[in-house]
Formats: sequence, structure tokens, C-alpha cells
Amino acid sequence: MSEERDSYRVIYHGAVQGVGFRYTVWTLSKGFPVNGYVKNLSDGTVEMFAICSAEVFKRFDSAIRNRFDGNISSVDITESDDKVETFTKFEILR
Repeated sequence: MSEERDSYRVIYHGAVQGVGFRYTVWTLSKGFPVNGYVKNLSDGTVEMFAICSAEVFKRFDSAIRNRFDGNISSVDITESDDKVETFTKFEILR
């Protein structure tokens, strides 16, 4: 039985640009069965789009928050069914 995969759009607020955030998220993604991307937004936030099961997302997001505990001031998470089949790996977008 295959695990159901959902998509999550996450916006990380705080001191999240210029601190290796995207590269670290990409590196952390290697430890999870997750596809999608991470990218800087022009307003100083970082957007992540993750395609994975709810349980994997919870663990992946927790790993990111733990790693950048002093940098993240708030997080906005939106769950959707968009683009689930679009990404075949996790990548850094510029």
C-alpha cells in the first residue's frame, strides 16, 4: 500500500536569508522521502514546497525548525493538492 502524499506550502519568517537556510533545508531533505523546493522570496522570507506524507512533513518541518530555532520568528503552512506530481526531487530554486 503506498503512502498518501500531500503538498505543503510553507513560508518561514525571520532571519532566514543569508544564513544558509536553503542549502541546509536541501541537505536535511536528503533524510526524508520528500520532493519539492526551497527558495528565497523578495520580501526576505523563505518559501518551501514539500510533497510528502503528513507524518514525513511533520518530522521534516520539525528538523528545519530545530536547526534554525534562533532564526525563525514564525511559520505559515498551507496544505494543498497542487503540483503533487510536478516535482521528482527536492531542489533549491533561485
